[in-house]
Amino acid sequence: CIEVLLELANHRGNVFSERLRQAAAFALANFASNASNAHMLGKGGAVPPLIALAYTSEPNACALAIAALRRMAENPGVRRLMVELDVLLPLGEAGRAEEVATQRETAATLCNLSLNDENKVAIATSSALAPLVGLAQSSDLEVARQAVGAMANLAEDPSTHGPLRIVGGGAFLTGLVYHD
Repeated sequence: CIEVLLELANHRGNVFSERLRQAAAFALANFASNASNAHMLGKGGAVPPLIALAYTSEPNACALAIAALRRMAENPGVRRLMVELDVLLPLGEAGRAEEVATQRETAATLCNLSLNDENKVAIATSSALAPLVGLAQSSDLEVARQAVGAMANLAEDPSTHGPLRIVGGGAFLTGLVYHD
């Protein structure tokens, strides 16, 4: 069953294919909501097709793909693998999305990934850092909370301080002033 979903998530072509990809992403995101399933998906090859799906121009499919990645990133055993498979590239792009659902999933995924000490410098030196600073200043409380959490996790490693300073990392604190 999972193999079929992964194949559908990878399929490209016409409008019908795009709908299949969205349905597959939805199913994978739901399946990944169980911790043991998320671990199995992460170790079983689901990360590359979900990364590919996160690049889609369809906002709903992108948000669903990142939701599945977020759930997999809740598992400490999968976090490093995800970064090694270049999940930070689509997260950097998704961090610039206008859709709040995509912003929420992106910030939460980066927050989960930043819990891994080996990922902190990778995130701080990636294309995802500047959008993360922007997300930390969001007017949406959940987006800002997750992004600030990720920034705090990154700041635990002194090696990240330079990149954080370059992208105006202190500015993310101003986003907190506007929240109750």
